Amino acid sequence: MKKVPATWKDDCQGKKDYDAALVRLSTRYWPRGGGYSAIIDGKWEHNEDRPTIKPSARSAILFNLPGDYVEVVAKEFEGESFDEIKEQVEQWAEEQYVRIWSAVYLALQPKSAEALKLTNLETTEELLSHLKKASETYRKWKDTLQ
Repeated sequence: MKKVPATWKDDCQGKKDYDAALVRLSTRYWPRGGGYSAIIDGKWEHNEDRPTIKPSARSAILFNLPGDYVEVVAKEFEGESFDEIKEQVEQWAEEQYVRIWSAVYLALQPKSAEALKLTNLETTEELLSHLKKASETYRKWKDTLQ
């Protein structure tokens, strides 16, 4: 396995931090017209020359693994304005963060880790119950930040 993508940084009074981001959200937005200029048939074309290309975006959740980012899930968005797309992206991102946080939380809890082994699950309801508890824990934690 390659090195964990973390770095040691000096803090103060001899303390040191070893930090890395595990999960990353990456989004690219393109305005109406596609967000590019090009020479087409010898003439410069700009966004306003392509009004039929709607504003759009692509968001992805990536894991920062040693030496690489690995895309876990992605979605494309289209709308009539930046504000419309912004709302869609932010809602989707929140849903993905809850899903990822719940999965990681469950996997790292001693009792939940056993529940995640599908051979040990008695019912689908048991797994859903664990996911619901993890999701509620995430939301409580998130509410404390606001």
